[in-house]
Amino acid sequence: MTLNRMPATPAPLVLALCAALLADTPRSQHRTDGDTPGRPTPARQAERMVKLLELPDRRRDAVQQLLQLGEAAVPALLRGVDHPRDEIALASLQMLGELGPLAHSAAPRLDALARASDRTRAHAAKWARARLQHDGSTLVVDYTTGCVLQFDKTGKEVFRLKNQNGSFDGERLADGNFLVSRYLHHEVREVDPRGKVLWRFTKAKFPADADRLANGNTLISDSGGRRVIEVDRAGKIVWQHACACPYDADRLPSGNTLITDFLAGRVFEVTPRGNVAWEVLVSQAFGADRLRNGNTLITRFGPGEVIEVDPNGKTVAKITGLQVPNEARRLPNGHTLVAAGDGVREFDATGKQVGQRIRTYRAATVHRY
Repeated sequence: MTLNRMPATPAPLVLALCAALLADTPRSQHRTDGDTPGRPTPARQAERMVKLLELPDRRRDAVQQLLQLGEAAVPALLRGVDHPRDEIALASLQMLGELGPLAHSAAPRLDALARASDRTRAHAAKWARARLQHDGSTLVVDYTTGCVLQFDKTGKEVFRLKNQNGSFDGERLADGNFLVSRYLHHEVREVDPRGKVLWRFTKAKFPADADRLANGNTLISDSGGRRVIEVDRAGKIVWQHACACPYDADRLPSGNTLITDFLAGRVFEVTPRGNVAWEVLVSQAFGADRLRNGNTLITRFGPGEVIEVDPNGKTVAKITGLQVPNEARRLPNGHTLVAAGDGVREFDATGKQVGQRIRTYRAATVHRY
């Protein structure tokens, strides 16, 4: 693997990120109840990070520190959801969702916000709320059979959505519907559990991946169109970024987008204005996820491996011997779930397989709920 040649993305301690807020504050005011000299409590750190979300040049690092703080960040993020600026409120809601079960205490507030008149924030609250509780079910898109399959925590198939031929990606939405990327049919569609089409976007060529965003829009990896696009409910493109052949794209809470560009041999993070904030050069990358610890999980199709790289591009963990892997997910318990040509497997932190393989044909994507 060839690593990035860009300057390393800074990964400073939380106190270093707070320096801008503390620089003009008298030393006697730096301490609060529970703080130790020179080291604020996690709750205070989180409050300062939420304030830093207001500064575009600090937002990326602030998001990462908030996610690393985990449960301690929840009270501050709940205050962030009431921020007058939508971008700050939506970032706070997305982080609550990404914290998953760690943000369980946010459930009542999210339930209330889901009934709010502001449709964008209400959707984001539902989006986040759906991620707080995990029932252990696994969703798999089988590219060979054209089915979306759901298995319970024992590995038993409990649901099958047929007639999704040529699909590369799919996810279960907060309302129980499914978003499916029909790669061979140049279409992204939303369907209900019976398969009725509720929404579709047909102006993409070989869409390899699609995510319903917290704001209600849909992010699409338009691999044949050589671009990543964000479209609203009416199908209008509201954001796009050109690249060689994107197979995966994730919108991060910072507002940046993490893109896997298969043909260009790189995974990179781009700002809303199109500036590259981070990249690593890696061949045959099919998918990438940004982890809570700041590292990036990358699935490499040809070499048959999943690697975890740090912000400097250094490989810090690796799972090898996989059969044409398409996607990997890091689970809350630290395990890694991998979708590959022979089904779905779960690996522990040492790379050892745990549990039984979920047998499918070619598992194109996988989600654990």
